[in-house]
Formats: sequence, C-alpha cells, structure tokens
Amino acid sequence: MKALTAFLFFVSSLLPGTVSAGYMAGIIVDTSTNMLMRPDGLSGTVKSMYADFAFSRGGTVFSYNVDGGMLDRYDGLQFHHHDFGAAYTVLSKSRFSWDVGLSGELGRYGDVTVLNGYEQYAVSSLVKTYLTPVVLFRWHGEAGHRTYRNFDSENFTQGETILRLDRFFATGTTLRGQIDLGLRRYDGIADDSQTFLYGTRVRVAQSLGARWGVWLEARATDLNNNSSQSVDRMYDRIFLDDRYKYSLYGAEFSSKYILRSSGSIQLAVHASERRYSDTQASSFWYLPPEGWTEREHGISLTLAKRFGFLPRYLHPSIELYYNNVDATVTELSYDSTGVTARFDVF
Repeated sequence: MKALTAFLFFVSSLLPGTVSAGYMAGIIVDTSTNMLMRPDGLSGTVKSMYADFAFSRGGTVFSYNVDGGMLDRYDGLQFHHHDFGAAYTVLSKSRFSWDVGLSGELGRYGDVTVLNGYEQYAVSSLVKTYLTPVVLFRWHGEAGHRTYRNFDSENFTQGETILRLDRFFATGTTLRGQIDLGLRRYDGIADDSQTFLYGTRVRVAQSLGARWGVWLEARATDLNNNSSQSVDRMYDRIFLDDRYKYSLYGAEFSSKYILRSSGSIQLAVHASERRYSDTQASSFWYLPPEGWTEREHGISLTLAKRFGFLPRYLHPSIELYYNNVDATVTELSYDSTGVTARFDVF
C-alpha cells in the first residue's frame, strides 16, 4: 500500500497542467441498541472520524479517503480504512467519455472482530455515452485482488462488470435498468474454487416538483458456487455480509424533500431476503446443512439542516433508524434501533 501511494504521488508530479484540490471531513456518532448488528449484540456507541481529499492534475484525479473509529466496551481504535485512487480521462466528448482508474484499499480491525485486516488492489474502466439525448448508457468494469492478514483461504481475485441504462422523460421520470456480473476465484482453497454472481436492478425515480422526489428500486442477485468457503465456520457479519456469500431479493423505497431554507429530509424503507446455500451452511457445525434464510426490513428518517448560528462550513445531519433480521435459524436473528449524528466539514 505504501508503494502504491508513493507511485501515485510520483506520477502526479510528472504530469503537466494546473492543480486543483478539495477536501471533506467529518465526525459521526452512532448510538444503537445493537452497535455491531449481530445476534445478541451489545448496545453502545460508535464514534468515528473520516476525511476525503482529492486533487486533479493533467486530466488525472487523485484521491485519498480515510475513516476510523472507536466502540463502547472496547479499548482503543477498533477499525480504520484507507482508500487510494487515481482516475484518468482517456477521452471526453459531448456525448461520450472514457475513464480508467487504479485503486488500493487497506483495512485494519481490533478486538471487535476475528478479522485482523486486509489489503486490496484493483484496476477499473468506466464508459458513459448518450445513445440518444434522453438515453444514457454506462459500463463499469473492475478487476482486483484482496489479501487477508489472517484466513488465507478467503484471499481472492475478482472481476466485476456493470451495465446500466437510464431513460429520462420530460415528466420528471427516470427509468433505470442494471445488470451486475461478477466472478471471484478463491486463491487458498482449490484451483477451481470460484463463484459466479448474476444480478439485476430496476429503479423508477419521479420528481414531484422543484424540491421533492421519490424512487423505488427492486433487485435480485443469484450465485453459482462450485466449492465451499471453509473460513465461514466462524460466525462473523463481516464475512457473511459479503454479497458473494448469499442470493438476495429485495426492494427499497426512498422519498427526499429539499427544505426551503437549507438542508433536506429523507425517508427510506427497505425489505429483502438473503438465502445462504449449503456451500455456506456446511461450514457451520450448528447450522442446518441445507442452508438458511434471513428476512430483513428496516426504516430510517434523516434530517440534514445547517442552522444559522453554525459556521457556513459545518453541515450537520441526524438519522433515526430501525433494522430487523428474522432468520430461519433463531440464533442468527437480531434487530437494532439507533440514532446517528453526523457533522460534515467542507
């Protein structure tokens, strides 16, 4: 990761052109009845800070994002993530653009999980083109490799592609269709250990005036596994929340209203069903060999408003949320109610 950072800044120093830069930073306080979203999870508060930096030079945008936090009932810093990236615009015309990118990610964890940390590197490409003045097509492809500090059997090489089509209407309606395809090969299990991912998304968004909009999205993801990921014999949401571990069917609804003075208020509702197959359950001695299902639903209400007595660069928001997971294996069910306060500086 240090080598990637040094390389990015070295390349930037060689590029001609003017330099422009920007930043964002913030503090997030999340207090919850189940702060880790786990069965029989403890209540508590997660305090975290983040910062995003970006600068451009010679048609290339360089970025660095960092976040880290502490949790009640645990001593010291319990997680921190670092993301580095460089994106270059190969071609840009009125109705067509092509960007390529190089990125790296580093994650570290403390006592909060058995997962010690990981490193990941990836290359990507993004194409956007207007097929007609009201039809936008996007293709995004990415290939990368992740290495865990522990659990070599989870190390993987992965390739993904997204095909997205947006249709804009004069009535303020937007229709979106998206296809997700992915292939992951696990390095430490067997030569033929790979998982195929197939996904579809459909979204309808509607503007209801100058300040109000709503959208509804339905999605489905299916997997094709030809081997089991043995590390899952330990129960940890960090692994089980990996979308290459389950099939998913769900829907989300959101409504956002822009306030007259400043800020916004947003309501979001979601419901989904995750299905873990026998390739996952076979690694758990306490789970049925045929797998299990998790049905999840939740709701959140977010208010973002900058009050007059605050500095202009400070943008606070507060979110109330509830999330419930009902699993066919009772021991895996959980719920959480909480409040998140966020203070952005930019």
